[in-house]
Amino acid sequence: MNGKRVFATRTVGRVPLGHHPRGSLKIRWDLKVGGHRLKPGKYLVTLRALDRHRTVLGRTNQAIVKVARTSSAS
Repeated sequence: MNGKRVFATRTVGRVPLGHHPRGSLKIRWDLKVGGHRLKPGKYLVTLRALDRHRTVLGRTNQAIVKVARTSSAS
């Protein structure tokens, strides 16, 4: 592929981050999807803002999140 790596991706799931007021905000995520902590590896993450009808209002650029190891504490 012309010297570029092409990674296979699959959907892991959605993470509801709750309701937030308009404007800038900080988001904290415990790396759990569907109640289970992500396994070590690299994940492509896109944040999307939805209205109450689940219409996408905006989204961020994709970012790679690297999970190095999981902790034994929940």
